[in-house]
Amino acid sequence: MTKRYTYEDALKEKWYAQSTSCTPLPILSIASISNRLMKESTGFEYSYHILIFKQDYGTLHYRVKDLESIGAELVKKLKTDKDYFDKVKAVYDKQVKTSHKLFQEIDNTDFSKLTDEQRISLLKKATYEAGVSVGIGHIIEPFALVVDIQIKQELSRYIKDPKELNTCFSLLMSPVKRSFVNEYEESLRRIASADTEDEKKRLMEQHLKRFFWIRNTYSGRVPLTEADVEDELKAVKNKGSFDPEKFKEQKEDVMSKLNMDEELVNKIKAMELIAYWQDERKKNTLIALDYLERVLESLAEREQVSINYLRYLQLHEIDIGKVRMIRDLLIQRRDEGCAVLLDYPGSECISGKDYEEYVSKLEKEKESEIKEITGTTASAGTAIGPVKILTTAESMKKLEEGDVLVASMTRPELVPAMKRACAVITDEGGITCHAAIVSRELGIPCIIGTKIATKVLKDGDLIEVKANHGLVIVLKREE
Repeated sequence: MTKRYTYEDALKEKWYAQSTSCTPLPILSIASISNRLMKESTGFEYSYHILIFKQDYGTLHYRVKDLESIGAELVKKLKTDKDYFDKVKAVYDKQVKTSHKLFQEIDNTDFSKLTDEQRISLLKKATYEAGVSVGIGHIIEPFALVVDIQIKQELSRYIKDPKELNTCFSLLMSPVKRSFVNEYEESLRRIASADTEDEKKRLMEQHLKRFFWIRNTYSGRVPLTEADVEDELKAVKNKGSFDPEKFKEQKEDVMSKLNMDEELVNKIKAMELIAYWQDERKKNTLIALDYLERVLESLAEREQVSINYLRYLQLHEIDIGKVRMIRDLLIQRRDEGCAVLLDYPGSECISGKDYEEYVSKLEKEKESEIKEITGTTASAGTAIGPVKILTTAESMKKLEEGDVLVASMTRPELVPAMKRACAVITDEGGITCHAAIVSRELGIPCIIGTKIATKVLKDGDLIEVKANHGLVIVLKREE
């Protein structure tokens, strides 16, 4: 019998962490089901994940060995077939389309008439479709994190000046298609420029219907309201429109002038697709989570347990009568914290003292004496401002115009804060990550992949962001 992978085994590994507002049920759904679909469709799979949660904030840890090995194999696939990712994405698109049948079913469901069995069945279907929304698109992480490093290294053969290299790298990784954030902004501009109140009302209704999901997070759904849109209209009227065609022309011009080899060009083209796919994947996920939440809300009402605690269910705990039996355990997981070890296809969850002891071993101590931080240039430029570290959508309120937004990674719910920020810094993410794409669209400096920014910096620290150099300098510490 094969020895099972344990929490102690995980302490011996190197992990790549992604943190955001999230809860176990949606993340476990996505990780477990996407891993299965990856294996079925591409042959690739993750071996283990460690997930840490507390009070609706969490961290998904990727095993570095998995990212490196899968990424290397994907590079080989691209080398033998430059259309490999187009083919895989076509499979993804086909799988995601099947989700709409369930979404229509949920739209038409009168939850008050459901039996317990029907409610549980519908929830299981919704968790599955949440997994499909990421699905085989989970190969994006290992490819992007491996290849963006390779592209920059290979570019250094053509460009020797570090500053010029960072600027060129950022340009070549710029999107050539509009992101859903950009489409949202365009829709806002149309509302703002409506000639009549009737036209504005019509455009507002279309906008709310089209983007009902955009404020959702992995820790719950947040319906978009007319009041939200009215507030955003004040900031969007005078903003210019992002033009991806401009970046496309500039990229083609640079590649032509540098006379790059075919293999490097193919990697850059693949990253263009990955950037668009990652954005589309995010949209699909936020929509799927909206429908998952609707079913979970009905279960919360039926079981008389707050939905805040139901989000801390593991997949195998979705069963008739199970929820009330483990209510106290769910409360402990949310309020005091929990960790989940995924050793596919199973999972093991710990909470309470076991959780506290384990997290203290897993996390590194704060490195507060560091004066300079380096990362990857995602959007060029220079800025000076006070730090505001954001962990949740709620924490956006503390970020004021001209502050530097620092986060483990950004998500769509942080976009309003990104618009006020003079620069963005993240711990994690590749050159096609959300922070990189949105910062380029907003035209603000952005440095990603620092690994330690949220640990080293604190609110109020005055810093200089020299994005062209991938450098953050601490000018003054907040007392």
